[in-house]
Amino acid sequence: MNLGRKILTGNEAIAHGALEAGIGVATSYPGTPVSEVLKNICVYSKCVGVRAEWSVNEKMALEVAAGASYAGVRALCSMKHLGLNTALDSLSVIAYTGVNGGLVLIIGDDPEPTSSQTAVDTRYHAILSKVPCLEPANGQEAKDFVLEAFELSEKFKVPVIIRITPMIAHSIFIVKLGKKLKPFRNPKFIKDPDRYVCMPHNTKMLHDQLNQKEEKISVFFAASKFNKLELDNAKFSILASGFSYNYVKDALNILGLKANVLKLLTTNPIPEQTINKLISVSENILVVEELEPIAEGFLSVVAQKRGFKGKILGKLTKHIPRVGELNAQIVAGAICSINGKKNPFSKIKIPKMPRTVPSLCAGCPHRSSYYVLHKVLRKLKGYNAIGDRGCYNVGAHPPLRAIDACLCMGASIGIGYGLVAAGVKEKTVAVIGDSTFFHSGITALINAVQHGINMTVLILDNDYTSMTGHQPNPGTGFDACGRKVNIINIEKLVKSLGVKYYRRADPYSLKAAEKAVKGAIEFKGLSVVHMKRECALVSQKKINPQDKDIKYIVKGCRLCMHCINTFACPALYVENGTVKISQWKCIKCGVCAQVCPFDAIKRMNKAW
Repeated sequence: MNLGRKILTGNEAIAHGALEAGIGVATSYPGTPVSEVLKNICVYSKCVGVRAEWSVNEKMALEVAAGASYAGVRALCSMKHLGLNTALDSLSVIAYTGVNGGLVLIIGDDPEPTSSQTAVDTRYHAILSKVPCLEPANGQEAKDFVLEAFELSEKFKVPVIIRITPMIAHSIFIVKLGKKLKPFRNPKFIKDPDRYVCMPHNTKMLHDQLNQKEEKISVFFAASKFNKLELDNAKFSILASGFSYNYVKDALNILGLKANVLKLLTTNPIPEQTINKLISVSENILVVEELEPIAEGFLSVVAQKRGFKGKILGKLTKHIPRVGELNAQIVAGAICSINGKKNPFSKIKIPKMPRTVPSLCAGCPHRSSYYVLHKVLRKLKGYNAIGDRGCYNVGAHPPLRAIDACLCMGASIGIGYGLVAAGVKEKTVAVIGDSTFFHSGITALINAVQHGINMTVLILDNDYTSMTGHQPNPGTGFDACGRKVNIINIEKLVKSLGVKYYRRADPYSLKAAEKAVKGAIEFKGLSVVHMKRECALVSQKKINPQDKDIKYIVKGCRLCMHCINTFACPALYVENGTVKISQWKCIKCGVCAQVCPFDAIKRMNKAW
């Protein structure tokens, strides 16, 4: 049964593709730009019988999916590119053992980057792990590639990566859909220690088998219907991978120029036979790909082997930038410079958008936590506040300037530990969120406890993985599909590790929170303060009807600017020589009333 056409984002298309492929298990850890893949699978999970979950981290997500694959069930695992760094240890070994049921990884790269601390190119991970990598150029291909990837995975017994970028993940496409299938495999794990027990005497044999698979996949890709050489009676050629193909076509149309274009969507292993076809019709070749010059490097090697006399142009020749996301304007500029044409974009001046400073939401409990922390720390001669990955790192911006360093998921405790271990005399505080603590902060805390490190850990717990869309985590109480599950109690967990100083505090109660943090800072040894309050965006939706009659107003403001300069809630602003409160932004948390040194912010009931 054909379900016709539907307007979908790339992430939604991928989810539909997975359901059409008959997956039995879907796993993920939230990360932009692919968080919506699992979310959309969950919509249909009950009716088609798919087990879908937000795993505690990306490594766990991949291992759960791999276990399902070992049992013969098709499994999909999605994560952002940085998550693959976490899961790489597992991926490289799964590639050796091979899979049974198809195992497909959806990896979202962030070339700009817009929501990541780095712009790592996933294709390097595919090369390192020797697994196939596909790059769709539009939403239809994104959906179709999922089905193709499962077939490819089962044909060669390897995990397959589909690499997408935000332009695929979040753009809108018209997609032709097929029928969703219920999982059609009976799970059964067949023991084979020579294959699954990756010890040195087995690994050498498995490595050789993986190399042979890679060679066969390269030949298979040479005949792929997705790679397409478009000949246009031109001596100038362009190789474009993934979504970059669209930039190339747009640029050529705008410029009114002809070029032979190879649309390369199988980017590891790159099929040499396909590259040879392009070389045979070309004098010069421009390579357009996002992030690293991977296809460009491979093309250069093949061209040299064939004695190609023309030029290979791209990132290595600085015709295409190696940093940031591409667009048609950049590609058009490269084409014009190579062909000696006048660039029609050169006279167009793109106005610079005013820089906006990201801010924590109105009523965000993290702002209160930072306010308390820095009120205590400012009394010390010196301190270091090490942050972590999550919405709370927005607090690094002025005027809060709440953290001094932020590396990657779960690193705050480890970096703080390192400062102390190195002999830094200033007090060190590590700030970490609840989801990030579960992700990879627990092991760091264990390490710090074991070695008796003198530092403070601040766990900012808002009940969700909020930055990526309020996905549940082990402390939330429900799973990806809304079913009730066990809650992992952070207090019991921390105390079980042997932490001598643990305090739980409500960030909205400033005096009590300040007392807890002050005690932690003064404690000689490892101390933990657990700041727990539900995310303001969630609690605002569940506001008590009685609270709707409450509002906070400013009366008798002395314009000391303390609330603006040190607390900086977006609901506060200055107008006509006084601080005012935006009633449509204010969530009535009441913290600003506690912050004001002159008691000028008052709580009013309906009587106002």
